[in-house]
Amino acid sequence: MEPGPALPPSMELHDSVRAFAVTLAQTLQARGALFSLELSEELRRGKRLLLLGLLAGGLLHMALLALTGLIVVAFWDTHRLDALAAAFAVYLASATAACLMLRACLAANHEPFAASLQEMRRDLAALGPLQ
Repeated sequence: MEPGPALPPSMELHDSVRAFAVTLAQTLQARGALFSLELSEELRRGKRLLLLGLLAGGLLHMALLALTGLIVVAFWDTHRLDALAAAFAVYLASATAACLMLRACLAANHEPFAASLQEMRRDLAALGPLQ
């Protein structure tokens, strides 16, 4: 089999550059789609956490108010100030514990867009050391 006519070096370079550009565009498109998917998941997760937290906080607040009222009414004639002080101490301790748990959750290293960053690291590693 005889090789075809040799292309001029400028055509080979042009084809190589074009192939590189197409590959780069496809890679960027795939990474962009992954980033977009992760961004929408993070937004959905954040909204869900916010709504659930607000709902839980509101309902817990109502329950604690009702419990406090019930305790104060039960001890109204004998120890109403003691009942209020005890409720205050319990709420303060619970709020402190919740703040500590919140701080621990925020300190936990949840890296957003981890999959996109990992893919970009793989792409850079595949290119080899740039010199």
